[in-house]
Parts: sequence; C-alpha cells; structure tokens
Amino acid sequence: MKTIPVIQTAITIAQRLWNAATAANPIGALVVAITALIAAGAALIKFFINSSKEAKRNEEAVKANGKALDEQTKTLERNAEALETNNKYKLDLAKANGATTKQIRELELKLIDEKIAFANASRETARNTYEKNKNALATLKAAGASDEVIAKQKEVTDKSLEEFGKQTKNLNDANKEKGDLIRKQNIERIIVTGK
Repeated sequence: MKTIPVIQTAITIAQRLWNAATAANPIGALVVAITALIAAGAALIKFFINSSKEAKRNEEAVKANGKALDEQTKTLERNAEALETNNKYKLDLAKANGATTKQIRELELKLIDEKIAFANASRETARNTYEKNKNALATLKAAGASDEVIAKQKEVTDKSLEEFGKQTKNLNDANKEKGDLIRKQNIERIIVTGK
C-alpha cells in the first residue's frame, strides 16, 4: 500500500514523457515508449516478486520466533520441575541418612540459593527473548511488513513479555521463599537453644 503513490507518480511521469515524445516524433516516440513500457513492466514484476519473497521471509521469521518461544517456555518449565524434584530428593536423602539439623539447614539454604540462581537465569533468558522479539517487531514495522505479519509478531512479542513477567515472579517467589526459610530456621534455633 505504501508503494502505490510511488508507482502512480512513476506512471504520471511516464505519461508526460510519452505525450512530449509523441508530439515531437511519433515513430521515435513509439519505439521509446514501448521500450520504456517494457522496462517499467519488468521493474514492476521484479518489485512484486521481491515483495512477495520478503513477505514470505517475514512470515517464516515470525513463525520461527513463535516456535522458539514455545520451546523455551516448555524447557524452562521442565527444568524448574526437575530442579524441584532434585532438591526434594536431596533433602529426603539427607534426612534418611541421619543428617543433623544443622546440616539439613545448611542444605536447605544451599538448595534455595540454587533455585534463586536458576530463577535468575530463567528470567534473563526470558528477558533476552522479549528484547529479541521486540526488536523483530520494530524491524518489521520499519520495513513496511504487512499488517498481518506485524500483528502475528506483536502476538509473539506479547507472549514473550508475559513469559518474562512469569519468570520475574518466579525469581521474586524464590527470594521470598529464602527469606521465609531463614526466618523459620531462626525461630527453630530460638526454640531449641532458647536464644
């Protein structure tokens, strides 16, 4: 749509040149006009072919971005579940092996620090994905991509922002969990030692 005014201007200029050439020399003008018309037609066909290829590349890039986001989300969820399962296993194993209360407390703190590190890494991954999708959206807009392609990329960008928010919440929850754990351990110490 943005290129239509340019094409109309080119046609208007060609028509004026045609009128001037016809007035000066009808046969020479006819040869020049036919040559110019063929060249303009070829240029127009090439323009539409290139536009079609670019539109297809844009659509494929948006699909790839969406697929990558879905895979990343699934991977982060699987890894978070695996970390929780592993941490529970380590605590259960320590208790089953007769670890002291002090050892269990130290292990709990170590495991929550690992959870925070994982949550922080997941948040950064989600942030980078959001930035990538936001930049892809800006690039598509600047390149004059179709409204449909821009809308699809905006949807992917919004989903990546949502995932970034989710990972930020997970990090905040992990930090809160550590604070709760420290308070719980302090209360247990006071109950046991009286101090």
